[in-house]
Amino acid sequence: MTLDLDTFIRIATFVMSVGAMVAAWIATRRKDVDVRFDGLAEKIESQRARIEAAEARLSRVEQQVESMPGRGELHRLELTLTQMAGNLSTISESMNGQREIMKRLENIVTRHEDHLLGDRRS
Repeated sequence: MTLDLDTFIRIATFVMSVGAMVAAWIATRRKDVDVRFDGLAEKIESQRARIEAAEARLSRVEQQVESMPGRGELHRLELTLTQMAGNLSTISESMNGQREIMKRLENIVTRHEDHLLGDRRS
């Protein structure tokens, strides 16, 4: 089979047409992909900012938890408070005894005053 100039031009034109179609398809495909991913970079940045904020909050919570007293410290505190409550009840009982002594002393002093002033009243 012999290729004459006319057939060669037709084949070259066909190949160029097919090449132009492929190039157009690739270019529009890339544009569609770019349009689809345009907002993606902004979304990624906003998510990154949210993650960093969450990490900062988590770090603050971890620091607060680490500075909280442990189970042993709370138990010692509870024991100390119980001991203090026992001491306060002991002091209260002692104060009640002192109060009774003071009442008796006041009665004695009042009787002495009445006795001493009784002679002058008559």
